[in-house]
Amino acid sequence: YRLLVIATDFGAPARSGTANLVVRVTEGNNKAPRFLQPFISAAVPEDTMVGWQVAQLNASDADNTSDIQFLPIRPYSVRAWNGAILNNSVFSGTNQTFEDWFEVDSTTGVVTVGRELDRETAAMFELTVLAVDVEAQTSGQTATALLAISIEDRNDNGPVFRSPHTPERPYYLMSMLEETSPGIAVFSISAEDPDSPWAVISYSLVGHNEGYFVIDNETGVLTVARPVDYEMGVRWVNFTVQ
Repeated sequence: YRLLVIATDFGAPARSGTANLVVRVTEGNNKAPRFLQPFISAAVPEDTMVGWQVAQLNASDADNTSDIQFLPIRPYSVRAWNGAILNNSVFSGTNQTFEDWFEVDSTTGVVTVGRELDRETAAMFELTVLAVDVEAQTSGQTATALLAISIEDRNDNGPVFRSPHTPERPYYLMSMLEETSPGIAVFSISAEDPDSPWAVISYSLVGHNEGYFVIDNETGVLTVARPVDYEMGVRWVNFTVQ
């Protein structure tokens, strides 16, 4: 702005003088940043490599002197595939935390995979991220965005037999009366797939079991195919279920 200032006295005759006043308006950093998308959702397969970009956070500021930094608020909100809330006690006794799974670059806003993912451990993440103008003249010039990340399953685990089969006791033991009639169910074998509770599991007998038993491919129920005669020397029948 250019102003002309006139000074006048009250003399007789009156006299005056003039001066030019130049006013320059400088910008103050008083505007808060804004996220272009306050909610972002992303999906990433559990076998994604460390360092892979998952999402891009973007924020703007009307002030020319702004310097925006992106800061995730910890701890993250984490849930299992069934919706159960998880916390870092999952990693008790280790130096791992859920905050290690995803990293936010404070300068660029790029979100990347921080370490190997495992959907069977955690499936859903919610990160609240702050956009902070570090050049702000007053505190509180921030904005928040919510980033929701879902981890997609990959079939990377084999079925596991249920108890009493365990890694320490990797077998089933059963007994039955001799001469049990064919078609009688004598045992039930059950397995589950860590990748999905709804996985379809098929059962089969591997190797030679003298034709004494058959197994239902869908249910895992073991039935007698032909009678076992104890007096004929059949004391044990060993076979493998796959």
